Amino acid sequence: MNINKALYVLSMFSDISSGSDTYHQRRVTYIAYRLAEELGFNKQGLSFILQSGFIHDVGVLSDASRIETFRQIINENFEQLTKHAVVSSKIARYFNLHLDVSNAIGLHHTPNEINPAVLGNILFLADNIEVSYRSLSNPFAFLELYDFVAQKSKLFDKDALAAFKRLSACEEFWYSLKSDNLDRELLKIVEEHIYETEQNDFIKRFAYFTAYAVDNLSMFFDGYSVLTKNIAAALGYKLSLNISSLILASLFAHIGNVFIPEDLINSPTKLEDDEFNIIKSHTYYTKMFLDMLEVKRSIKNAAIYHHKHGQKSSYPFCSTELSKCDKIIAVSSTFAALLQDRPYRAAYSNDEARDILKTMEFDKDILNITLDLDLDKIKKQKDEYYEGIRRLFV
Repeated sequence: MNINKALYVLSMFSDISSGSDTYHQRRVTYIAYRLAEELGFNKQGLSFILQSGFIHDVGVLSDASRIETFRQIINENFEQLTKHAVVSSKIARYFNLHLDVSNAIGLHHTPNEINPAVLGNILFLADNIEVSYRSLSNPFAFLELYDFVAQKSKLFDKDALAAFKRLSACEEFWYSLKSDNLDRELLKIVEEHIYETEQNDFIKRFAYFTAYAVDNLSMFFDGYSVLTKNIAAALGYKLSLNISSLILASLFAHIGNVFIPEDLINSPTKLEDDEFNIIKSHTYYTKMFLDMLEVKRSIKNAAIYHHKHGQKSSYPFCSTELSKCDKIIAVSSTFAALLQDRPYRAAYSNDEARDILKTMEFDKDILNITLDLDLDKIKKQKDEYYEGIRRLFV
């Protein structure tokens, strides 16, 4: 897994969270990168600004005040934005990114006069440009936006502001900011920075982080990914399978939920067919993310087939041949869901969940082993990775 590609995916994941894409982190990244290029940064510096931009607001995943955050930037209430900047900085350290990256993220709402970080000043200017850009009624009002930013010139590093003035004179820069062009332009940049080597536990940290963020989309999903993972791992040990693959597949299985609107995820009533089709699409988007991350096929398949159990399954991916890992993730995610509260029902007891599982078309051998698991013990298992991420947001 290439780190810069993974952080690009994480920025998309964060921007799309709750079903509505803001493009904010990706657009800030593009602006900051172009500013750094204009300022003559070397390849390492450009990679650092790329990483800083991609996850500078990832801390907002735990905060429902996105609109309020937008207003505070417009009104220059930067001191009220410190919390999510600090959280995002801690997340950068969680991913073992360079100290310059975490510092820049922590200072991305800090004006120039009290901002000691070169990268932080660029990120601060890029963030303000992006928010101002989204406030325009006409995205091609180039001069209007530059004038708006220039009115706040005292807030920004003078060299960065001069670089923006030069960039703003080029219409190509503004066309690249449009949502239908932005991802293509960013991916070209990411491909120029593929020299990053994979850290041994980066993919594991990434999987746990996205799993926690997805679980955090609704109070009803708290700990769902870990419960699924614990059941899958218990089955894997009994069947002598690759536990690492089962863990990653369990954690990645619902990453596509970020595309699902909150009102559908939290709906307390039976969904209409068109609404249920939207819910079902989360496996499609899971595949999209895992394709971009270039996750191993065995892990990806187990994640995207997690609703597949017999011919009655109505989820979008069709497969006549499922591996044991695929079947384990399917039964584990279903069992975990039955054991938790959902907005439309209370959690089933262990015995009730077992009885419901028996009525489903799962692999008989795997189902029999599943029914014999010590659920009380599995429910009590804590996961230090997951709990560590929870502490990042406190």
